[in-house]
Amino acid sequence: MDLEEKDLISELPDSLIHHILSFLPTKCVVPTTVLSKRWKNLWLQVPTLDFSHSDDEEDSDDEEETNRFMDSVDRVLFLRNMSHMHKFSLTYKSDSRYLDNNRAKEWIATAVKCNVEEIILSMSYPEDTLVTLPVGLFTSESLTKLEIDFEDNYSYCMLDLPHSISFPRHKILRISGIDFQDEVLVRQLFSSCPLLEDLCLTDCDFCHINLISISAPKLKSFTLTGGMPMVSVGLKIDAPNLESIKTLFNFDSNRLDGDWLPVDFVVDNFPSLVHVDLCFRGFFRSSDDFHTLSKFIMRLSNVQRLHLSSDYSRQEIKRLINILSTSLPTFENLIHLETEFTRAYTLLKFLQFTPNLESLTIVRRRCVNIDTEDSSASYLVPRCLLLHLRTIKVRKFEGLQEEVKLVKCFLKNGRTLQVLLIESAITSKSVAELEKKNQIMELLLKYPKASTNCMVKILSS
Repeated sequence: MDLEEKDLISELPDSLIHHILSFLPTKCVVPTTVLSKRWKNLWLQVPTLDFSHSDDEEDSDDEEETNRFMDSVDRVLFLRNMSHMHKFSLTYKSDSRYLDNNRAKEWIATAVKCNVEEIILSMSYPEDTLVTLPVGLFTSESLTKLEIDFEDNYSYCMLDLPHSISFPRHKILRISGIDFQDEVLVRQLFSSCPLLEDLCLTDCDFCHINLISISAPKLKSFTLTGGMPMVSVGLKIDAPNLESIKTLFNFDSNRLDGDWLPVDFVVDNFPSLVHVDLCFRGFFRSSDDFHTLSKFIMRLSNVQRLHLSSDYSRQEIKRLINILSTSLPTFENLIHLETEFTRAYTLLKFLQFTPNLESLTIVRRRCVNIDTEDSSASYLVPRCLLLHLRTIKVRKFEGLQEEVKLVKCFLKNGRTLQVLLIESAITSKSVAELEKKNQIMELLLKYPKASTNCMVKILSS
């Protein structure tokens, strides 16, 4: 037989074919039964089931189409005859009036009975719908990953949590779009996973409880962003092995997701902390905001990699740094910083608290015109710039006065600097733009450098 005619895929072992098919939606796997006699029952042992029905599909809102979708799920689960399941994914982003919730619960219950290890649910429901999931889901001894996404355009559902919750093997828990009502059950949910390593809470509503309490001795990654206002909600975290934190501090009460700042933080230090991603939005309302924020930041002193982003005005950023500088910890372990704080005053003041920084990335988000106050101010040269900073990247550089001044400061004082990488925001290939880019390059090369080994590079975005 010629190589062109040979069916190489069919000669693969069953386990490898199952693995390949596990990356496809189930509706694409089932038709493989017609390929040959060998393929007729191969799909029944594929350990991953992925069912999806969304508004992107033609006639997705049609009741008859939804019935066909539900019938196909029933048929697949029936033909598999309770064989082992690794992953069960159910996505329904169409009109929920047509979905039979009892059948959906049966599908999930069947997956649990098949000792499923991962469950991913992405569903759309009307706001304030009380969603009930199988009780067995919350006591599964095989489940290692659970993702629940009920968020739909700031619409929140209520999740009917059982009084008995136990996830002995659970490692990943990600929840979005849930309105949590019962503080006791919420605490039990977040504290019933002794092996939990990744907890992600996005776009949730905690307004009806007083305290988000999380106890997870193995927790490594924690994300808390978006959602409804948290004016009177506290946050308590007991996670001594936490390595990564990502959170949003939103002080803007005019936004749908405004006032996203817990009224209090109750946390211990995180000795294993590696990466922190903090985003600031809105305008500060009172000194209480700063007190709460500084209390949290004090617990981050062991971080090694820090990302700071903000949509603040220049004055708000300056105000933030000025007030926090009275209580900021010294980040002794911080070796990499990425920030959108581009004003010389703000950035150099913050760098006073990062004595051992080795790598700095600056991302310009907006025009940073120099202020009279900045032009007359003198700055203490940060210790890290004199002793440790080796790599500096400036992204979206336009050659504005404030940017050039900052780069000049880096070159003049960076005794250990090895690379200064400028990513130009100039993308046009017109003669005028290229000439401007060359002029910036020539200007930067003329500045005195404290490090004879420093290479200055300019790249296009």
